Amino acid sequence: MTGHQTRPANVPANVPANVFVLDVDGVLTDPGSGAVNPEVIQAVAADLKAGIPVAFNTGRSTEWLEDRIFPLLWDLSPDEFGRLLAVCEKGAVVSSFPNGRLQTYVDRALTPPDDFRAWVKALLDHDQGGWKLSDSMFWDGTKLTMISIERRPGVALQEYHEAQAVLDSLLERMIDKHKLTDFKVDATVIATDVEHKLAGKHRGAEAVLRWLGHHDIHPQAFTAIGDSPSDAAMAETLAQAGPTTFVYVGNPDSYAPDPQAGFKTVITGGGNAADTAKYLAA
Repeated sequence: MTGHQTRPANVPANVPANVFVLDVDGVLTDPGSGAVNPEVIQAVAADLKAGIPVAFNTGRSTEWLEDRIFPLLWDLSPDEFGRLLAVCEKGAVVSSFPNGRLQTYVDRALTPPDDFRAWVKALLDHDQGGWKLSDSMFWDGTKLTMISIERRPGVALQEYHEAQAVLDSLLERMIDKHKLTDFKVDATVIATDVEHKLAGKHRGAEAVLRWLGHHDIHPQAFTAIGDSPSDAAMAETLAQAGPTTFVYVGNPDSYAPDPQAGFKTVITGGGNAADTAKYLAA
């Protein structure tokens, strides 16, 4: 990412040329294998070492990032790690690293009722019109505020998406039955989430802007990278604070840019994390 960080010599250090805000699944990782792209991690580390903040804005949990992503950055100093922000569960959980130590805030107001969570967890093991959903998906027990049902590793995406359609229909009906009007179903490439309507990538981007402001950091520009149409919401929010580019690395056929959007859009070839690495290295 350092190739995008040209800054005139007279610009103060608290005005980085470009701050990157990255989705995780399909941006840092391959959507099929789930493997983390090492070139993307190297680019993130290079910015942090250069004194430039980087933020993750993801539906994943902090615990998942602790297992899969953060260990790849442990060679950073505490000060360097402190420049990383991880906004998880679509803005409901915010993790920062003052002095290199993990500190997490959880917005419990965005959590579905316990009885509804229990019902969703139980339905996976019951026959649903010929589908046993647990054959292709599993309950993500690491989430603190949202419900996530994720594709099992090794299950083909087409097989998963067929079962996912059954799950999504069930969830929509049960949300109506339980009158959970503040919650919605959000299906992504590898998971289905039940989340509060106030949650989303826009809320994550708002948390990024608050964090930057708290540290008196005022970027000249932002770049948001995502692989789902919903990721454009973070670019829309960031654009309110400065010039913003949205880099879409997912399936090009799944995203139609809004010509009225207040940000620039770059659509790659749908190579996901490989495309992220190429863009950051350019």
